[in-house]
Amino acid sequence: MKHKDDLKLTWLSIKQILWTKKSDSFTEFLTANGNVITESSRIAEEFNNYFINIPQELVDKIPHTQTTLTSFLSTPNMNSLALHVYPTSMEEILPLSRSLKVTHGAGTDDLDPYLISPVLDLIVKSLAAIINCSFSNGIIPDKLKIAKVIPIYKQTLKDAVNKL
Repeated sequence: MKHKDDLKLTWLSIKQILWTKKSDSFTEFLTANGNVITESSRIAEEFNNYFINIPQELVDKIPHTQTTLTSFLSTPNMNSLALHVYPTSMEEILPLSRSLKVTHGAGTDDLDPYLISPVLDLIVKSLAAIINCSFSNGIIPDKLKIAKVIPIYKQTLKDAVNKL
């Protein structure tokens, strides 16, 4: 075998042999409400409508009640987070960050992990201070509460729009 000393290339070769069928990345048709749609803009519109309507349909299924949400909550304590979380350190952050896969996929902050990784040793002390300050004050910056949600097409769900 030509990849004798490279395990990653060996597995890549095995996968290419076992799974020779290429998956479709483009949806050629979609069945929605009994109609077969082939025009790409209409397919995109149907997927968009499907994902837009899911939250409202879930909300509509929740039974109405006279009890308010706040009746289930205790009085907030701004320092409660600091009571349950130990301060972090450079020694904790560095090994954790080194164990993550470095990709070119930037988050909502548009910082490329591939560019940050080499300078992490220089910024880890400040990063630990920021994290500890956030925990001790019980304040998580709004920018850290944002996530990118990207729906990934599963081949078996082509007709899922039909079920709405």
